[in-house]
Amino acid sequence: MDIINIILTILSIIVTFISILISIDQSNSCLSFILCGIIVIIEFITIILLIKQRKQYGLIVPKNGGIADFKLYKMFWKREIISKDLPNRQSLERGYLRVFGKDVERYQILLVDFVLKKNVKEVILAVDITTNPKRLLTRKEYHEKNREFIFADNVIKRVLIIDRKNLNDNIFINDLYEVIMLNKSIGVHISLITTDYLNSDQILDFIIYGNSVVITEGHQASENYETGDSQLWFLSDEIEKFKSLFKVIKERSDMYEQCDKFLKKCDIKEGKVINFKNEI
Repeated sequence: MDIINIILTILSIIVTFISILISIDQSNSCLSFILCGIIVIIEFITIILLIKQRKQYGLIVPKNGGIADFKLYKMFWKREIISKDLPNRQSLERGYLRVFGKDVERYQILLVDFVLKKNVKEVILAVDITTNPKRLLTRKEYHEKNREFIFADNVIKRVLIIDRKNLNDNIFINDLYEVIMLNKSIGVHISLITTDYLNSDQILDFIIYGNSVVITEGHQASENYETGDSQLWFLSDEIEKFKSLFKVIKERSDMYEQCDKFLKKCDIKEGKVINFKNEI
């Protein structure tokens, strides 16, 4: 039992004892008045301690003026702090939350669902460092949630960042082609750009969910999300920073039209790339 609970227990005993004294001796009005005053003071102290205890256990959502979407922030606070009492509580108080493994995929789906339920037209902006396009094909639940999001008259814009040298690998080319066509079939505005057209500080993996939150990837997740980590940013400044970065990356991809060039250079037979001219 922590110190606050001990104090509350002692105060409760004192209040009970004083209440008994008042009920026994009601003849001394002066004493009764003093004892009632003591009870009021104790109750005031008790309220302060209860508020402090609620804050200690994460029952009070901290006020952070930089939060972009307080409703979403409050939901994560209740979900992650009250239910799990995570050690990174101080991080969430500052407006960000680090997540690992399968939680990364779960939150990506949850965030699409959250933005979808706002019942206003929303835009999701995504940049994916695509080192293994086949891995993207395994995210079936995520793709279905994207399809649902777009079907509800929302927009997803995604840019795939690839290393040009991977265009010499037939397996990579076929998987990349499949990823692009999958996104097109869902209704995603899909773009492509090679790393040689970007600065090193622009080669980042992130998803911006409307004006609510941005999730940035740290270590890329494995196929089953057994490994990998990401960070959720609830701060308006961070969201705006990544929106500006997305704009630059998207403008570059539109300028060089590498996605269209890639598709035109693919000779397709029975849904497979049988020949590719690496000239994008």
